[in-house]
Amino acid sequence: LNDEKSEDLFSISTFTPTTQEQDNYIEWENKKLELQWKNLEILREEI
Repeated sequence: LNDEKSEDLFSISTFTPTTQEQDNYIEWENKKLELQWKNLEILREEI
């Protein structure tokens, strides 16, 4: 029983991102969006 429980906990923790990882992911997504906007603005200025 104990072995099963610890295995469950382990598998759950490996599949659930930590809040730190989630923060990093969100930050990364925001940065990508920002870059896309900047590129659009640069394109507009060139036209």
